[in-house]
Amino acid sequence: MALVVQTLSEQIFTLVRDRIISGSLPVEVAIRQDALAAELGVSKIPLREALVRLEQGTDRDQMLRLMKQAGQLDPANRVIRADLARAVNAGS
Repeated sequence: MALVVQTLSEQIFTLVRDRIISGSLPVEVAIRQDALAAELGVSKIPLREALVRLEQGTDRDQMLRLMKQAGQLDPANRVIRADLARAVNAGS
């Protein structure tokens, strides 16, 4: 049996993707990256890497959108918006 080695970013990608698909990540609710990083016990850098991968999916399988909060210029204030409909469609 071969070992599968994943980077922290890959592990976070899988975890967040699974949360979107299962519905445990709230749909259309803004979630702060720093709060999600704290919840997962990870730093913001591998979380951002995972979120960018989820955002970069094709129109059919894009899992989320990263958006700047209104009036905020700091990239740390970007928020996540999960779109469950896209996630469900990606699974079919």
